[in-house]
Amino acid sequence: MRIRFLVGAKLLEVLSRGVFILFCTYSLPLVDAGKFGLTSTVIGLTSFLIGFERLIDVQRRMAGASQVVIHQQLRGTLHFFGVQYAFVLPILAFLLGLIAQWPPFIVGLFILIAVGEHLANQAYLMTLIDREAHAFLLAVVFKNILLLIAIFLGKWHTPNDFNLFWVMHIWGLASLLFITIVTVLWHRRTRLFQTQNIALPSPQRIPEQYRASKLHFLMGLAAIIALQADRFVVGATLSAEDIGIYFRNITLAGLALQFFSIVSYARISPDIYRLGREGALIQARKTVKTEYHRFALVLICLIGLALGINFVMHNPASRFHIAAPFVAILTVGVLLRTAADYSGLLLLSAGADTRLFHHQITSVIVGLPCMALMAALLGLPGAFSGTLIAPAILLALNMNSTGKP
Repeated sequence: MRIRFLVGAKLLEVLSRGVFILFCTYSLPLVDAGKFGLTSTVIGLTSFLIGFERLIDVQRRMAGASQVVIHQQLRGTLHFFGVQYAFVLPILAFLLGLIAQWPPFIVGLFILIAVGEHLANQAYLMTLIDREAHAFLLAVVFKNILLLIAIFLGKWHTPNDFNLFWVMHIWGLASLLFITIVTVLWHRRTRLFQTQNIALPSPQRIPEQYRASKLHFLMGLAAIIALQADRFVVGATLSAEDIGIYFRNITLAGLALQFFSIVSYARISPDIYRLGREGALIQARKTVKTEYHRFALVLICLIGLALGINFVMHNPASRFHIAAPFVAILTVGVLLRTAADYSGLLLLSAGADTRLFHHQITSVIVGLPCMALMAALLGLPGAFSGTLIAPAILLALNMNSTGKP
């Protein structure tokens, strides 16, 4: 029941955020849509840099521990995040003011949003560790739904003023409210646990936390670059209008990957890790293969149905600059990426973390320059086609180590 609640709440959170991203991407003017896509990408990258993949180590260390012990360790993790805030955010603010030439108030809104998104990500991971911390995940759902309603109302009441800076203002206010709520929830839980006279282990020191998560961070960074660096390549090589078109198409692929991560990958990961510890790698490979075939079949059917309906209705998607050839290319990219992720999961279950990291780095080093060259030479079609190179390389390397997923 708890797992179903977590999956359901997380799906609602992702759905509400996904609708927000889609609505803004397709409702904003084309040039603003491209800027919104780049802004969202930088916010996501900032959240990742702050998080430093800390909760992977915390999950491993705290599995089966009591709530009060988990809470004590999470306090140490929050101290770590405080150091990250002090290090990452001033540098980011300086770069935004220098490169993007945003005024200080908008830079402040950006920082506020980035902190809110980071805490939202950590709230879900915290709920996975602490079975009684579901209030934090519900706060994320509340924030996303409130933001979505505010954006809908804003577009309806003031359509002429609906631009990127307007969206940033509303997003910033929703983030401020969310940060306030989770701060109150955290202090209440802290006071509750302080009343329990239990001997607690000392939290990890900051340097220890950096060492424990260094490899996880590097692996996650390679994965983030492989998944999202194409946005920056497009931003540097294409025109403002083509950037908007790119984001209006690529957003759909991003949602498909999020759906895969929550419904499929995260669901079977514990079983694959268990089978890996037991040495049952053949069974793990069979499980992954079955799960991948299910996901691929569902994705192909949904995309085929959507394209068929669009054709019968005389291409209404063209109003939003969504083109069937681009959607087809991105669908192949999603299939390649998910197959590579499944093969990577098999490597992780066998303890081959370093090998997977080398595969990720190789795919990025080769794939990104190729994509940049194709985008520069062929424009928008080259940019879309170039997105296939990195996941194809990663899949080939992973399969060479594990066999077909």
